[in-house]
Amino acid sequence: MSAVEHAVGTADRQAGVRILRLIPQYLALGYLVYSILLFPTILASREYMATWWTVICAASTLGAGILMGPLSWRGDTRRLRMIAAIPMAGYLFALATFGFAWNGVPLDIPRGLWLVHFPGLAVLAAGLALRPAAAYAVLIVVGVGVGTISHLTRLEELRSPVIASIAWGIGFSLIFLSAEVMAIRAAHTLDATRAKAYETAAATAASQARSAERDRFNALTHDTVMATLLLAARRDQSPDLARSADAALAAIDEAGGHVPSRQITVPVALTHIRAAVAIVDPTVVVTARVDDENATCPEHAITAMAAATAEALRNVQRHAGANAAVTVTVITDDDGCRVQVRDDGVGFDPSQVPPSRFGIAASILGRMHRVDGGAAHVASERGRGTTVDIVWTRTAVPVDVRR
Repeated sequence: MSAVEHAVGTADRQAGVRILRLIPQYLALGYLVYSILLFPTILASREYMATWWTVICAASTLGAGILMGPLSWRGDTRRLRMIAAIPMAGYLFALATFGFAWNGVPLDIPRGLWLVHFPGLAVLAAGLALRPAAAYAVLIVVGVGVGTISHLTRLEELRSPVIASIAWGIGFSLIFLSAEVMAIRAAHTLDATRAKAYETAAATAASQARSAERDRFNALTHDTVMATLLLAARRDQSPDLARSADAALAAIDEAGGHVPSRQITVPVALTHIRAAVAIVDPTVVVTARVDDENATCPEHAITAMAAATAEALRNVQRHAGANAAVTVTVITDDDGCRVQVRDDGVGFDPSQVPPSRFGIAASILGRMHRVDGGAAHVASERGRGTTVDIVWTRTAVPVDVRR
């Protein structure tokens, strides 16, 4: 997983998906209200409608609509569409099977048939479940079906002109469906823009990394290769030349990633991390829990962990608040090494961090995900502080300095 993919996260954490979740939750509330209001009407309609139709249709429309609320708390866009499709399909089924269940007697009920009171909810469910063109087609089908059924089932003195009733129903629902379609498009645009911004940020970071790599190799060429060549020009066949050439070859191999990372003991690793913490904030005390002081860790992994820890502390100083208390805990065991930076500051919503901010995405998450066995996780809530876990897990495969 790249730093950008880790920073963007799964779909259920995206801003657009959070907006889309509000639609089925509001629809579920509407279905609940209509269920309460129409319950007497549903009971009264049983002498005009077949019992099987009333039970099945009430469950597949009102019941399924209420369930949209809790079912939409988790999941991605595809899951939300599937959830919304259930009450939509239930309403279309009710319209299609109405003729088989009605006994043909006009309903002597002031409110009329219960089904015709909430066509807008079914249309809005279609707007979430289907593409806009298909949702507008469902709007027309529902409008015509509801207008026709309402006209047929009412007493003659209560009937309105069927064309006017259909037109009014379609026009009324059209307003809300169009607003929903625009909201869904805005949510998708928001996520696409967010992903593009992260992609641009990643490209910028990669360009900076390539520039840093060129500078590193330029320094390597100047400090080792050129020095060896100059020594060769001045001291032919000398022991110093041989040592310089060996050192240059070793440096080139290490830079190319052919030499395994140097292993350091746990006490040395703790020294690296404590030094990084002291540079940022000398007042912070690093607490360590060590299982085996003779264990070793790759130096490059500890260097990355120390740098990520320092960046986490800098974020605390910048954003946690003046009175925030911070703790740094280092745990080493047979599985590897873990650093936890925890503060009780103001906290934040990780999904709302602007793409232009590299402190988390690049300097913490990205840095650790470039290390074999490395990982990082940032957990925070507004008003509840922030916890940054920086982890290196021991693996059986030798780790190279550079991949």
